[in-house]
Amino acid sequence: LEDTVRAALLGTIAFYPVVDHYSNMRVSYSEKAKARPLNSKLMFWFWDTYLGGADADSAPVQRALPLRAESLAGLPPAFIVTAEEDPLRDEGIAYANQLRNAGVKVHYRHYPNAAHGFACSAGPNADYREMMAELRQWLTER
Repeated sequence: LEDTVRAALLGTIAFYPVVDHYSNMRVSYSEKAKARPLNSKLMFWFWDTYLGGADADSAPVQRALPLRAESLAGLPPAFIVTAEEDPLRDEGIAYANQLRNAGVKVHYRHYPNAAHGFACSAGPNADYREMMAELRQWLTER
């Protein structure tokens, strides 16, 4: 991002972030291949449709893959949520770690009994309520 845009952002919120292409297969893609509501086959389709036949290693596509960025330094603070029953679990964890390693302030939370979508489509269960309370606190601090 350009410096002017970075300065305007007070933070980013990423629920189960999609930050790398499936060609960099992570363990959670195979462990949670048949998870619900999101599974690996559906993620492959999303990526293939999004890229429209473009090579995942091409320069323009690389800009859509934060985990392949040369540096994430200078990005605004991040609130990152991952769910255990999600093929995106491991790339979300890697993203939180890569941001921290770049000196970005990260509030990271993993929900061990949750599936992809719990934060918006599973209804107001205990994990949802806990996550919303943490998010409200994080936003208040901005």
